[in-house]
Amino acid sequence: MKRRKEEIKQASEIYAQQNKTLHMIFTALGQPYQHDKDWWLSFFENFFGREVQGLSDLTLGERDVLIKHFQYLYPDMEIYNPPVPKKLRGWKKGMPDAAFKIYRERDPQARMIFALWAELGYEPCQIRELLRRMFKVEAVRWLDEEQKRRLVNFLRHKLAEQDQDVHYWGDR
Repeated sequence: MKRRKEEIKQASEIYAQQNKTLHMIFTALGQPYQHDKDWWLSFFENFFGREVQGLSDLTLGERDVLIKHFQYLYPDMEIYNPPVPKKLRGWKKGMPDAAFKIYRERDPQARMIFALWAELGYEPCQIRELLRRMFKVEAVRWLDEEQKRRLVNFLRHKLAEQDQDVHYWGDR
């Protein structure tokens, strides 16, 4: 049986992962951040519609949107984007660290379900009620492949309703 492992994720950890990803993207595009900082700051200001002092001036949510934008533009580039729970999206470097509980599943579809659920802003334990309503089961591990697919599609639809302008898990 595939077990899940509970993990506490800090906002600063998500920040570090996003930072690594963004610097990798900038370098892959031939414009490393350190060398073309002024160009990137101008890009950020146009992209977000506000003045940006540096990469650390962006919230986790803004950085998430930026990474998703690059995932959409460059589907062939392998870009890792850690899930950012809704309640951590406003966090910036320099703020007191915040934590979020994440469950690590071995099954890729189950991981996607929990990532989407976190993106919607819910705690992992709150998914039980949805599972009871939709499938009359208590845990994701009891779902068959078709039920997991239906649940992923349902959660994607709910996410699309909230984040209309974000191209995330979209058809490419």
